Amino acid sequence: MDGVFPSNVGRGYVLRRIIRRAVRFGNKFGLKEPFLCELFPSLVQTMAEFYPELKSRADYIKGILRQEEETFFSTLSRGLTVLEPFITDIKSNTQNQASKLPSDVVFKLYDTFGFPLDLTTIIAKENEIEVDVSEFDKLMQEQRERARASWKGSISGDSANVPDEVKAFQSKGFKVKFTGYDKLVENESTIIAVHTQESKGLERGWVMIDPCPFYGIGGGQVGDKG
Repeated sequence: MDGVFPSNVGRGYVLRRIIRRAVRFGNKFGLKEPFLCELFPSLVQTMAEFYPELKSRADYIKGILRQEEETFFSTLSRGLTVLEPFITDIKSNTQNQASKLPSDVVFKLYDTFGFPLDLTTIIAKENEIEVDVSEFDKLMQEQRERARASWKGSISGDSANVPDEVKAFQSKGFKVKFTGYDKLVENESTIIAVHTQESKGLERGWVMIDPCPFYGIGGGQVGDKG
């Protein structure tokens, strides 16, 4: 509806957070399986007059909603398995003093389990426990710097695996600003180099864009697509 899909940026992220918040409250009431998608037919019945896409694309929208719920139910289950023992321990050992969730735990939940910071903060607040967001931001920045250093090292130390086409771009002085550590989408990029070749009747092409949010193939990691 309205062309918005759950994602990690812009309106899509707002939609994703709304879905996740609903799933979390459903989980608190004991629900362990997707339920919003099962309520979707009622929404169609009520709102299809004003939003005809709800009816014409019902199966597709319901499928997207189910996928979001299944993914987050899994994330929620793994994250709570880590978070809840810390909360229990903090509450049982705190005596009339401000309690705080260790920042390394908050970061691990986000970095390893994909557990959103805002959800960790909400759950902690419900248990009268503080989250040091500034310390989390510091750990996040350190992680980004380590990743950047590792990526730069792989480029310089693994030149044998760099395609000849990319080496040709580099030899001509073309440089790209990589933005993938900070955001997944670029609203505008410029094509600064193009190379094509034909092999076995198939044409293959290389395009260099700047800035670029796509992570390249390296260190066993599959390159981004988009």
